[in-house]
Amino acid sequence: MTEDDLGERFIELNANADFMAARLADFLRNCMRAAAASDPSGPVARASEDFRFLLRLLAKSQSASAYELISKAVEDLAVEERGDSLDGAVIYAAQMGMRFLVETSCADNAARGRASRRQTEFLDAIKRIEEAREELRQQYAKRR
Repeated sequence: MTEDDLGERFIELNANADFMAARLADFLRNCMRAAAASDPSGPVARASEDFRFLLRLLAKSQSASAYELISKAVEDLAVEERGDSLDGAVIYAAQMGMRFLVETSCADNAARGRASRRQTEFLDAIKRIEEAREELRQQYAKRR
């Protein structure tokens, strides 16, 4: 069996919704990394590889719907609180920051209003980080 045959067999075996959704999530992560990078060339190159691979998988897939793939990819991208209140506040601020960036990148008139609201939510979320830090400092001071 040649390397090309093995590659095709790998594609055929992994052309399922779960695997493809994970690859779609990787593609989206690399797109977000590129948008946030001062030099986006590396993440863009990785995103393009992810995209080509995903297209190969989709060509072999028999049953996965676009909705199913996107829904599973979004689940894969979602981040849940993992620790204390500070961790939760930081994750929440990051989510609000992402919402702000997305709306700011839109060109339609309605997006300007959404971007303004999202900016306020983001700035409020940053304040929550400072409040959570202060709370942790006070708890630490009480223990001493």
